[in-house]
Amino acid sequence: MKRFQSISTILVCLLIFSACSQLPPGLRSNPFEQRFPVARCGGKVQVKDPDPRAVYGQYINPSTGIYMLKPYVVLKPPKYTKEEEDFNYINTMHDFLIQRIIDKFEREKWVQDFVDFDLQDLQEEKRDTVINQMVAEGVKLDTINYGNWNVPSELIQPDIPGYSLFMFLDGQLGFNDVTGYQNVLYLFLIDNQTGKTTYSDFMRYECDVRNLNGLDKILDYAYLKLLTLRFPPEYKGEGD
Repeated sequence: MKRFQSISTILVCLLIFSACSQLPPGLRSNPFEQRFPVARCGGKVQVKDPDPRAVYGQYINPSTGIYMLKPYVVLKPPKYTKEEEDFNYINTMHDFLIQRIIDKFEREKWVQDFVDFDLQDLQEEKRDTVINQMVAEGVKLDTINYGNWNVPSELIQPDIPGYSLFMFLDGQLGFNDVTGYQNVLYLFLIDNQTGKTTYSDFMRYECDVRNLNGLDKILDYAYLKLLTLRFPPEYKGEGD
């Protein structure tokens, strides 16, 4: 019996260590996380997709490569964020989530390559203008005119011989009394040759933005939808 208890204790410790080892040292046993612990997603990540079917009006060339731009992430802090240590935590989590997204796309080989472009390098006013312009068009799913959607020059990569995938994650840190654990993921597929958006989408999901299982699931959902649009059932690749 004692031997069984010892083995159980070891297994529990290993599980805890495994979960913690996914996070950088600055995020383990942090006072911020003690006040606002990472919530579980429950049995299933709740995705709210306003248009789960194919988005009309766009054409995605299945033979054109997709290159990933550095994701843009905004983390909204809880109401009672006050100390410098709190903001250090938020900044560390911000960088960690960006790298987590990049690593997943590279690990799963979802994109041809990664482009070292960082929207964060722009001045705040210009950065906000770019994001607001893209989001304002992207949320009008039923009236988008992709042929007239000119992408801000800052996002265009003229040296890239294909599409750029730009993602924007608007996340809530901790529980919000109004929205709960609701985050929004925006996707924009940009044609660098025409300077226009080829495909855009957005979806809300209910889960702590710091929950890595939830993040992986929403990325899986978003990419599967993009894949379905890029390779519709009637499409047959070369050699089929």
